[in-house]
Amino acid sequence: GATTSLTLALPLTAAQLRATAPDVLAEMAALLAEHTLKQTANILNARCRKTGAGEPFSAQKIDWLRRAHGIKDLAQHLHDAGMCTAREMTARLGVSIHVLRAVRLRGKVRARVANDRGDWMYDPQTAPYSGAPHETRGRGAV
Repeated sequence: GATTSLTLALPLTAAQLRATAPDVLAEMAALLAEHTLKQTANILNARCRKTGAGEPFSAQKIDWLRRAHGIKDLAQHLHDAGMCTAREMTARLGVSIHVLRAVRLRGKVRARVANDRGDWMYDPQTAPYSGAPHETRGRGAV
């Protein structure tokens, strides 16, 4: 009548088996401070990093993971650093989006693409003017 007791750890759940590694999530978070979702996916894929399911990254997978883990995207990082969306900047300067675009294209304001849709964010400290609408020469010139 000898008996033996075995104590085994519970098996991992399906979610735990497919979880993306913490070091990959940390790398992704660091990349998102300077890169869009698609750029981040491309960089991780070039580094041969994989999702928890062993698949290559895509912009959609990066976005899902970032939302699930509370990681900021590039636009949020830029906004936290004081940059403004196009809507915020046009309101601040009192100009149309077309004038703002022209100012950006002439290099009169520092701006950068904030996402894969091509939305721009602007540095209000580099704007040619701010506050109430100003007088312009011709058709909305700044």
